[in-house]
Formats: sequence, structure tokens, C-alpha cells
Amino acid sequence: MTSTAQTAMVDVFLVLRDGDGRVLFGLRAADLYAGGQWNLVSGKADEGEDVITAVLREAREEVGITLSRADLTPAGVVHLLPGTGTPRVGFGFHAVHDPARHGLAVNAEPDKCDELRWAAPDTPPQPFERYNAAVLAVSRTENGFMVVRWSE
Repeated sequence: MTSTAQTAMVDVFLVLRDGDGRVLFGLRAADLYAGGQWNLVSGKADEGEDVITAVLREAREEVGITLSRADLTPAGVVHLLPGTGTPRVGFGFHAVHDPARHGLAVNAEPDKCDELRWAAPDTPPQPFERYNAAVLAVSRTENGFMVVRWSE
């Protein structure tokens, strides 16, 4: 039997909590993919970049905070099979935001994000982008892994 190996895009997600347990969400700019939808601090791993380095970079780029590897704990993995397009594997990480150590969380990419909002993880702002929703959901489970399939 001949088969072709699956190639997947590698994504990273940060479930960033404040001292009250709220999670930071960003509203995607209308002219971007998933525009007008809320998401976690997230992005793609660059060529040759490991997922920890990628999530630390995304935190700096998107919300202007400086986290260290020691600040991160695994939040889970989502394998997304979208039906059409490239499969994706999303690695989620937890961190607790300490403004004194990490800096204030600000909208560091106003061309890509219209607003930042802290909200309870069980009531994220709506509409909440579904890949991000899957990562947030898996971050709240014990097994830490989910396969998501959808057709479009």
C-alpha cells in the first residue's frame, strides 16, 4: 500500500490568564482571516522555530509582553482536519500574566486586532473563532488532546 504522509501547519495558542482567572482575547480586524471574530493570542510557528519560541514571540508581537519558558505550562494539543485546505496542529500553553514581571498587555498589532478583552474562560466574547474555541476547550480538560474535523 502506498500512502502520502500528511503535512500540517503548526500553530501556537496562549491561554493567558490574569490574577482573577480571566483569559485575554483579541478581536480580529475585519479584513483578515476570521475577521470580526475573537481569538486567543496565537499564530503560526515560523520555519525552524519550536512551538515554545513561537508562543513567546507571539506574546511579544501581539500583546507586548515578555514571557519566559518557565512561565509556560502545556494547555493541550488540537489536531484540526478542515476537510479542505491544510491540516493544522495547534499547541496550547497556559501562562499567568504578572504585569510587574511581563509588562502590561496592550494591543501591539492594531492593524490586525481591533480590541483586547479579559473575560471568563467559560464565557468568551462572541463570536469566538472555532479553532481557538477548540484549544480553549481542550485546555480545560484532563486529557489535553482533541481531534477536530469540519467540512467547508
